[in-house]
Amino acid sequence: MKIGLAGLGQGAALRSAERTAFAEIVAAADPNPAAAAALASRLPGRPVSESVEELCRNPDVEVVWIATPNHLHCAHSLTAIRHGKHVIVEKPIATDLRDAAAMVEAAERAGVKLLCGRTASIEPSFQAMRSLLLSGRLGRPRAIHCVSYDHWLFKERTAEDLDVGRGGGMVFRQGPNQLDVVRLLGGGMVRSVRGVVRDWMSSRPSPGYYSALLEFDDGLAATVTKNGYGYFHTSEFVPWAEGGGVSDGYESRRKSLRRSATNPDEALTDHASSEMNRGKRAPGKHRTGFNAEVGIVIVSCESADVCQAPNALALYDDEGRHELSLDEWKTHRFTELEEMRRGIVEGVPVRHDGRWGMATLEVILGVLESSREGKEVRLFHQCPGWT
Repeated sequence: MKIGLAGLGQGAALRSAERTAFAEIVAAADPNPAAAAALASRLPGRPVSESVEELCRNPDVEVVWIATPNHLHCAHSLTAIRHGKHVIVEKPIATDLRDAAAMVEAAERAGVKLLCGRTASIEPSFQAMRSLLLSGRLGRPRAIHCVSYDHWLFKERTAEDLDVGRGGGMVFRQGPNQLDVVRLLGGGMVRSVRGVVRDWMSSRPSPGYYSALLEFDDGLAATVTKNGYGYFHTSEFVPWAEGGGVSDGYESRRKSLRRSATNPDEALTDHASSEMNRGKRAPGKHRTGFNAEVGIVIVSCESADVCQAPNALALYDDEGRHELSLDEWKTHRFTELEEMRRGIVEGVPVRHDGRWGMATLEVILGVLESSREGKEVRLFHQCPGWT
């Protein structure tokens, strides 16, 4: 499968292709010269342009991975679809529902696959948790709690990354991870959302906290909380996890405040350099079952609770505590590229398709609207989770 990379993004497409035998990045594009130069150094011998349009005209490209800024996802996805390319677009799928709907409709008319990628719900621990819930072994899921504290706000960021008006900020950037996981585990059909979004650090004027209560059609309730100010870190509760233990958020925050957070050229140069210089993960080595950006996830069912554990799921029922291994799920790890390959070659329906991404976006926008208006927001574009 031949990939055209549109934008550097967080470098996820590069790392995923490096670990995937059947996929190869054959061309790339990024309108920012620093990012384009970084891409060219990482992809020697492949054409790297400053135009997504030029990338999409390349006949060797089968799938375009959209990793450009969030507010450009729609335009760049439509360009790729117009050229007959399948599309993997990084989360969030878009920044408003009209754009997301236009992308879905265009892909369906053109007969190409549209996949919303880089969501944490694709990870082994959450796929295994979904399978366990579907088995009925624990009774009906009744509540989900998801909480994450980290230093998201003080990682290397461009000005665009933090601008809510252009689809940046923590709700747009991190909400898709947590909310996609919760939608997956809860069955997808969120009825309403009540949320608060807060910004309380003048030196970093972008939302650093959000919390939301989601009610599903079947009565399941879920709470989702994210604090990105970098004082406490959720990983301190899970020292067994990759990167677990005492956080380095303190130092990240100090470094970030020392450099100018309002100089996008400087920030992007640093960001591009750091993404290109990140080490490659050895084949077959995956996370231990804890994603710090999603945080701790606890599902309460009628007859048990389940949450993450080292390389396992921890199950608490009337007989005590048990562990369910993730080895099988990690061996057959389901990535965006594998999902797209199955869709193209085998005709298997894409799970994280455009409508799924649009439904998660609706919840994100609902959290923002609820906080702004101080009211519960009803949702109307939800779709069920897969079985």
